[in-house]
Amino acid sequence: FGLESEENFHQQQIQLPRPAPAPDVDTLWLVLNRPEHYFFHVSSDLHDLFGFECGEVVIDQDYFERSLDYILEDEYRQERLPAMLNHAANWHMLEGSEEEVASWLLWERQPMMLHPVGHPDTVDA
Repeated sequence: FGLESEENFHQQQIQLPRPAPAPDVDTLWLVLNRPEHYFFHVSSDLHDLFGFECGEVVIDQDYFERSLDYILEDEYRQERLPAMLNHAANWHMLEGSEEEVASWLLWERQPMMLHPVGHPDTVDA
C-alpha cells in the first residue's frame, strides 16, 4: 500500500469490496463504536470543537449536527472525511478481512465522491 518496505505485510495488494449498505443504522453504529476505533474518535478537530475526551459524551442529534457544521466550514475537513472512510475500509480488509464492514464504509463514502468539495449536491448528500 505504497510503503517502501521489504516486509510481506507492506507488499499486500488490497482488494476493496463492492460498496454495500449496512443492514441498518444501529448495526453500523455498533461497528463504528468498537474499541479499536476509539483513537479515531478523539481527532484534534472534534476535540477542539467539543473539548471532550473519548467516552465522556454520548453523541446525540445536536452533537451530530454541530459536527457536520464543523466539517462543512472547512475544505480540508471536507476532504478528510471521505479519505478517512477509505482508510478505514482498507484497515478492515488488512486487519481481519472484514469485507462486510469495509463495504459499508465505502457505501457511506460514495455520495461524497460524486462532486467536488463544497458543491451543493455533495453537501446535501
